[in-house]
Amino acid sequence: RAWREGDDIKARVAPEAVSLADPFALVTGTNSVIRFTFDTLPGLTIIEEDAGTETTAFGVLADLISVVRHFG
Repeated sequence: RAWREGDDIKARVAPEAVSLADPFALVTGTNSVIRFTFDTLPGLTIIEEDAGTETTAFGVLADLISVVRHFG
């Protein structure tokens, strides 16, 4: 979950309880989901099914590159 506080962007990653009607409740196994909320669009949810090891490895590599660019 991420949100704005003034000029800052705050973020938190943690498990949250959701209703069974929520698309997040449909995620199982190696599936992943992300939801974007905009002022003009109440919700855009993208679900990736059966992410393999290559997809996971790419995600980890992209995250590491982002960290190095930010703090390097």
